[in-house]
Amino acid sequence: MKSKISKVMAALLIAALLPLSVPLLSFAAESTVYSTDAVRQMLYTEMTERTNVFSITYIGDRADTITKDPLAFFKTVYEGDDDYLEWNRANFSVKYQSLGDVLMLSFNVEYLTSRAQEDHVDMKVDEVLSQIIKPGMNDYEKLYAIHEYICSHVSYDYSLTKYSAYDALAGKKAVCQGYSLLMDRMLEQAGVKTIIIDGDMSGSPHAWNLVRLDEIWYHVDATNDDINNNKYFLKTDGFMADHDYVWNSGEYPAASTTFKKPAKIVVRVDGEEIAFDVPPYVNSDDRTMVPVRFVSESLGASVTWDNASRTVIVESGEDLITMPVNGMTVVVNGTPDRMDTTAVLKNGRTMVPVRFISEYLGADVAWDAENHIVDIYSPGFGFL
Repeated sequence: MKSKISKVMAALLIAALLPLSVPLLSFAAESTVYSTDAVRQMLYTEMTERTNVFSITYIGDRADTITKDPLAFFKTVYEGDDDYLEWNRANFSVKYQSLGDVLMLSFNVEYLTSRAQEDHVDMKVDEVLSQIIKPGMNDYEKLYAIHEYICSHVSYDYSLTKYSAYDALAGKKAVCQGYSLLMDRMLEQAGVKTIIIDGDMSGSPHAWNLVRLDEIWYHVDATNDDINNNKYFLKTDGFMADHDYVWNSGEYPAASTTFKKPAKIVVRVDGEEIAFDVPPYVNSDDRTMVPVRFVSESLGASVTWDNASRTVIVESGEDLITMPVNGMTVVVNGTPDRMDTTAVLKNGRTMVPVRFISEYLGADVAWDAENHIVDIYSPGFGFL
């Protein structure tokens, strides 16, 4: 086992933060914006393009939101939403000058990779995923395929100079940061949520991933798995802590559930198996979740999506059911009701509890626990 694993997470540097005195310096502003959200969006765009030097002019009355703590403001551009961008940023500096409601910002950002190198990452990730991810795979199968690819194609960089996903793909060597970045990049593109953990192992700085499968979080450390036969694959907080991993648990979701390999769930309507593009699964509330459109349409209902309210609308004859994503409250023919678990959006499909939607459409539901089969019988069909 590796006893020395270096995570090279470059420190964020803030330079020259005091307002400049008269005479005013000349700034070549590339963009002029009128809200702090627009400043964030412009920062995100420039960083995604790996622009090193750029300027933004902000006109508004909330300049202190930026100047009070530029580091904190800068981190809101990606924090919690884009680990890949955050961990690819090396150094950062900003100079500013203000005059009334006009704030002129000049940024200098250094990255681990260039835009050309990120284009190579994009191309290679597309190529690899097209080969290893097959139609109908569930999230566990996607994770396993990606994890096996990384562990078999990347080796540890003992020179401690290769930090990026580009290094891992192009040169096939990287430190733990490169492993974690490549895992993050490939999983996110495959539709599997992941977070990079900034912590320590055996007293040395280390990075690894948290991965969410069917709404449950697990630890995955590809850096060490490449020589330890998946020892750190889909593990709990307790397991990782017992093996000398240290991290600020308050900053990350808890991983407290022991992983069990999901069995394939078969859903049949009147004896005919339904083919799903997003597989059914059992969630943390022990409810079998299915794509609402596939089941509803198999029972003769129509399904539409209201993007503005992020609500699914199911119509069957005179019946009308509306279900907002990430909520448990539904409205059936104008009357509020409540599901016993939350409808969620997964890989572009709204997943709902199969018993709820089936029974509201007048169907009967039977569950074969031993064989993991859900049988739905439409009104009038009857049990076989």
